[in-house]
Amino acid sequence: MENHIARTSRFEYQLGLTSRNGYRHIVLLIYTGATIRLHALAIFGYLFPIALTLIFFYFQNASDSLNRNLLFSIFQTRQYNLNSFQAVIITLFVPLLVGVLGFFRTVAFGRFTNYQTRVQQIMMLWFIAGVLTITLMPYIAPMQFVVLVPPLVFFANNFFLLSKRRMWLSELLMLSVFIAILTLQYRGVTNSESGWTVARLDNLRAQTTSLPVEIRNQRILVIGNDEGEYRDNFPATPYLNWDLAQYDLENPENYQSVISIYDNFTADPPKYVIDKTNTMTKIFKHIPKLANRYRPTKTKGIYVLK
Repeated sequence: MENHIARTSRFEYQLGLTSRNGYRHIVLLIYTGATIRLHALAIFGYLFPIALTLIFFYFQNASDSLNRNLLFSIFQTRQYNLNSFQAVIITLFVPLLVGVLGFFRTVAFGRFTNYQTRVQQIMMLWFIAGVLTITLMPYIAPMQFVVLVPPLVFFANNFFLLSKRRMWLSELLMLSVFIAILTLQYRGVTNSESGWTVARLDNLRAQTTSLPVEIRNQRILVIGNDEGEYRDNFPATPYLNWDLAQYDLENPENYQSVISIYDNFTADPPKYVIDKTNTMTKIFKHIPKLANRYRPTKTKGIYVLK
């Protein structure tokens, strides 16, 4: 797999942007009088970046890595931390509530032109498509819901502007919503030690760990889930994401994995290896040259470069 793990993550972001063309094509098909030629161009624009990505990885002999880490990973079972999910819901509650209320006020108003009605339908379709993307999120975090921002802003705007009377009350309510959102977001980025932990999103922060004092500002490799070991250190080798790296590191019996592990350790050797899964024993057994370069430290599961 070599260094294609890092490349895959960059292409994953590009393909994520490309996949939104599917939503745009549905809107083009339903709400416009586009010709077959325009539909063909839209489909081509959707498939062309994906085809280029497949060709690139094919000539890099990494098509299997692309399929495993990008395409098939969509269907993998994900584990969500309930506390983190609850904090995210609290963080998004205010804008979501205002957007939903704005939608009902828009429906109740009813006096719109055909163009305005179509725009509202498109925004509603956008919102539904955004909700469906939640199942494809690699983890739950506020920034993952950015796709829902345009429809929520659109309907929230109607919530304040379609008020039939007491405009001063709508302006006061808008100011209150703004202050509430700003307060929640501020709480999400501060490290206050007060008892109020709502929307702190602590599970998304880099935690401190009790590593030996000498492992500071060192190039390290963590075999297993990172629990903050990289916070005061630097990552070595492309094996930063454990979900992607474990295919290589936990399969040293595979010839291609042995080559990838040895090449990556040679090109960017870590000063310390923090092994949480007892994997280095198997790796040393199949790659004796690496076993000769590292020795165990006094701390169990930590190896240092000789």
